[in-house]
Amino acid sequence: MLRPYLKDLIIQKHKYKKMKTLSFTSFLLALFLITSCNSTPRNEEPSGPKTVTITIEQMKFTPADVTINKGDTLLFINKDMFAHDVTEKDKAWQSPRLEATDNWKFVPEESADYYCSLHLIMTGHFTVK
Repeated sequence: MLRPYLKDLIIQKHKYKKMKTLSFTSFLLALFLITSCNSTPRNEEPSGPKTVTITIEQMKFTPADVTINKGDTLLFINKDMFAHDVTEKDKAWQSPRLEATDNWKFVPEESADYYCSLHLIMTGHFTVK
């Protein structure tokens, strides 16, 4: 009589192991499907206008050359101890005088070369795509 009981116990244990393995496999498959269904690819940034910062420090624009998308904002921040400005090469536009810690936002329509009209050695360029 003990033998049939042991046989049933072994069968039950075997079924439990199968169910456990099947449940774990189902969990891994569900986890894979959930993580792979992300609508935004990881290497792409969300679209929409951005703000790109150009720092004025140590008598230079940093970065001196940037590429932005149409509609993006350029933010010039003066971290220098001298006043500066940002002037388009042909003087089509110009920022106000930027004292230390001042900043100026600008949404350019087209690519341009610029400089500081107070310190002519300071130059920069941005490209609008």
